Amino acid sequence: MWAQLKADLIGKDSHRGITLTYAWLANQFGHFGIGYILTVIIYFGFKSYFEKPILTAPLIVVGVVIVFELYNFLGRY
Repeated sequence: MWAQLKADLIGKDSHRGITLTYAWLANQFGHFGIGYILTVIIYFGFKSYFEKPILTAPLIVVGVVIVFELYNFLGRY
């Protein structure tokens, strides 16, 4: 476990490459960031138009992500 932690935390230079756990974690942070950023933009951009923006903004993002992923999964055929 310590060897894996050391490999993930130290030596992320481009000549060494990355570990799978580092790539997975970076991917998860990316997905979180996309959802968070979209929610914040929708919340602050449209908070005067929604009755309950703290609930509406995340629901809009969830709906958009589900439709986008269904489109990607079911194909463009």
